[in-house]
Amino acid sequence: MKKFTDNDIKGLYKIINQILKTDFKNSYINGLKMGDIDQWDSLSNMNILLAIESKYKIRFTINEMSNINSFKKILEYFNK
Repeated sequence: MKKFTDNDIKGLYKIINQILKTDFKNSYINGLKMGDIDQWDSLSNMNILLAIESKYKIRFTINEMSNINSFKKILEYFNK
């Protein structure tokens, strides 16, 4: 499985800010999860995961998609 580099993590910040239409600082995003803000609902979570799949040429399973609902869990997926 692909390990994330610092540039990959910066790309994640960008994806999350674009999809949520926010301009959060990276340190805030690190602790963010679905439901913490109005913009991060189940639909935007799916859009975030689809954008990650497209950018990083990976595929999440259905089970992974239902369980990955925070920035921390995204990183855990790549670091397991």
